[in-house]
Amino acid sequence: MPRLHEYIQSTSNISSILLDIDNRYKMFWSNEQFCRFNMFNRHFFNPTSKLSFKKFLKSAEHPRNIVVVVDPPFGGLVDCVCESLKWISRFAFSLFGQNSTQLLTTLWLFPYFMEKRIKNQLQLTMLDYRVDYENHRKFKEAKHGRYMSPVRIFTNIKNKTVRLPSPDYSYRFCELCQRFVAKDNLHCKLCNDCPSKDGRTYRHCNICQICVKPGRKHCKTCDRCQPPLHSCNPHTSDGCHSCGEATHKRKDCPLLLNHQKTEVSLKKNKLLKFKSRKRKSFFSNP
Repeated sequence: MPRLHEYIQSTSNISSILLDIDNRYKMFWSNEQFCRFNMFNRHFFNPTSKLSFKKFLKSAEHPRNIVVVVDPPFGGLVDCVCESLKWISRFAFSLFGQNSTQLLTTLWLFPYFMEKRIKNQLQLTMLDYRVDYENHRKFKEAKHGRYMSPVRIFTNIKNKTVRLPSPDYSYRFCELCQRFVAKDNLHCKLCNDCPSKDGRTYRHCNICQICVKPGRKHCKTCDRCQPPLHSCNPHTSDGCHSCGEATHKRKDCPLLLNHQKTEVSLKKNKLLKFKSRKRKSFFSNP
């Protein structure tokens, strides 16, 4: 986001403000352009930052003129980011005398495999646009599907109104879905959707009644499509990931608890032996 903020500040008539926890940005931008802010607990590190943010929101004249772009750490809790987006929206609407639970126009950059978690809390849809990072070791531009960046854009903007670069690039407009998708994301008549998430062409499984990633085959034991070399475990999703039993979760697994107890006892024994050696060496010295 700092690069986007810098671009807007230098080349556009649009005003922007950067909220980030990294305090080093204050060396480059003033209090009106940068606020030190923790996205996960909605904390401003000083009162001046909150006042600057409030002033910036008021300058928009209406909530519909505000766009929130977030690019949080991929290891961060989705729940916390969702609550922060809701709080920012409520705060913005309250400044204009509106009591609304509606979300501001939002663009959230996050891996596609977190789509379900995000959709469970916010009414956002995923654009089939691959976000590449120049300074990231893995998420750089790649030509092969499985090595492409998994980062996508989740937004509450109608997908059909978001134009992706085509036809010279890797995207096309699907007339049936009424949205832009990757070229290899072919429309499935049975699913009535362009189902691919990672840029590769999915295939339809008649047993699962959904489209699955290429290379996956239906496993009768697991009762779903799985990679060729997988260990069958029909209760993995509902029960324990360690032993496969459906009666408990992994944290309550007897095998795991016994293993942990064994490790603790071994550590205690090692510590006792180490202490006894130290005592012997101490008393043996003249």
